[in-house]
Order: sequence, then C-alpha cells, then structure tokens
Amino acid sequence: DDLMRAGDIQLLEVTLDGFMTPGGRRYLGKLAEDFALVTHSLSLNLASPWGPDSAYLKNVRVLLDIVEAKFHTDHLAVTNTPEYWFPQLTPPLLINGDLENAVRNVSRVQEALGRPMLLENIANFFQPYPQEELVDFMTRICNESGARLLLDVENLYANWLNFGGEEPEGLLNRMLPQHVVGLHIAGGRVDQTGFYVDAHDSCPGEPELRLAEIAAVKLAPQYAIIEFDTAVP
Repeated sequence: DDLMRAGDIQLLEVTLDGFMTPGGRRYLGKLAEDFALVTHSLSLNLASPWGPDSAYLKNVRVLLDIVEAKFHTDHLAVTNTPEYWFPQLTPPLLINGDLENAVRNVSRVQEALGRPMLLENIANFFQPYPQEELVDFMTRICNESGARLLLDVENLYANWLNFGGEEPEGLLNRMLPQHVVGLHIAGGRVDQTGFYVDAHDSCPGEPELRLAEIAAVKLAPQYAIIEFDTAVP
C-alpha cells in the first residue's frame, strides 16, 4: 500500500516470479495501471545446456502480455538442471565453447516471449574465468541473437572486489552503446568472511554511483533502476 501511494516513482521493476498465481496476475495488472513497469525474471536458465523450462517460459509470456512489456530482462546464468533448481544464480561455465548454445537459448526465449531480451551480468559466488571474458562473451551473444544488455554496475564492482581482474571502468570500455539499454545500481556489504555481497539492502555507495555515472556517459542507457530487496528507504 505504501508503494501504491509513492507518486514520485517514475519506473518500477517487477520480478515476475512472484506473480505467477491468479492473484498475482491480478495485482500485476493493477501495478501496470499505476506505474511504468520493467519486467524481470530469475529463472530463464539462459546460460545452461538445457535452456528454459517450457512451463516457466509460458508463465512469463502470460505476465508480459498483461503489462504489454516492450522487452524483458533476466540474467545470463545457469539456474537449474532438468531435475534440480539451484539456490544461487550460477555463472556460465564454458563461455569460450558455448556461444552457439547461449545464442540458441536466447533466441528461443525471444521468439517464445515475442519480445527482445536484455541480458544481465550476475554477481558471482565463484568465478571460473576473468570477468572481461564474460563481457566479451555477452557482446558476441548480442551480435548474434539481437538481444541487448541490462548492465549491473554493482555486480561488475562486486566481482572485481572479490576476484580481481580488469577494473570495472575498463570493462565499461569493452561494451558497445548500442547494446546497453538499462542499468542496475545497488548497494552491497562485506560479510563476516570478507566476501563482498551484492545484498540489495542499502543505498549505492560512492564506487557504484561513480560507475553508474561513467556508464551513463559512455553507454547512454535508456533507463536506470536502483535495486532494493530489503530496507527500502
């Protein structure tokens, strides 16, 4: 109810996984009447050998049609096998040899949803290759599938803090303005083990805001979303 009274919200991102019931669909329709929406999902499994679950894909399509979404966003990640759903988004494991599979998954999803996809880079809990290789891989997917990018600058920053590699500013230089449509900006924290967590539970810090400003100038995205999972100010 507080959200419905928030008249200064210009754009709201909705994660569709929480709306896949009859009641959820009705509430999503109400949100679409009151806000400009960007749709997001968590489980299209775009980076896996198996691709998206057919029933899940159909549910997403129904919700996109309700809000008349122009595009849809999800992560370039592995989310499940045919038998098991992972509790954490998992990075692509074989990026150098798996371009054809990723392009096939993305193209199948775009056809099934009737809309272009924006692919989001994730925060890794392990990193099987340098982050710059993933950025280049995502560029190649965009070139071959027609998809575009939802650039999460917090995730670039988190992966650099945890695993090193090329600095985030350099990664932004690898990206093409025609590919980047949206930005995600968020706040994180260091956990008890010293690992930087993309927690979405605080306002973005100075490093994240600086990266977002650089990305806005270099890449000219069409929109930006500040993410909060808890502690919404």
